[in-house]
Amino acid sequence: MTPELRKKLCDRRWRDGNPSYINNYRKSHSLTPEQLDRKSDYFSKWYIKNLVAQRERAKKWHRNHPIEAKANSIRFGLKKIGWSIEAKVMALVRQDNRCAICRELFTKDNPAKCDHEHITPPRPRGLLCHRCNVGIGMLMENANDVKPPKRTLEIGKAHEDWRSHE
Repeated sequence: MTPELRKKLCDRRWRDGNPSYINNYRKSHSLTPEQLDRKSDYFSKWYIKNLVAQRERAKKWHRNHPIEAKANSIRFGLKKIGWSIEAKVMALVRQDNRCAICRELFTKDNPAKCDHEHITPPRPRGLLCHRCNVGIGMLMENANDVKPPKRTLEIGKAHEDWRSHE
């Protein structure tokens, strides 16, 4: 492969503008099933043989790049629950830096928690404070369970009023 062709193939705009060239290139350079099996076996054996060295390289990279490693960890954690950094920033602006339920202001001591529906794939709902996030988790995200605790709290207040009259 010539350096010019390599540069073109690495340029996404060129690839997107020339889909027929890319498809023809892939067809002419595709592997047979036997070749794919040999390649898979080779890389499986290589991975097992070099596992310790790979882990050491990863640990060294994390030690040498703590900021990037932390950013990647945050990005991956958000991605697992259906969020992105951009979506979180937009939600913070849209919610005026406040909890979606109790409207409490987010601070360094009370950071925003990314709430999501527990479905596949996860769907973002909004940003919550720690207490509201834990509360939803305790109720197992069932809206029908909200009324009984509310009624219990009202009964408790009635008992307090009754005791205060003694």
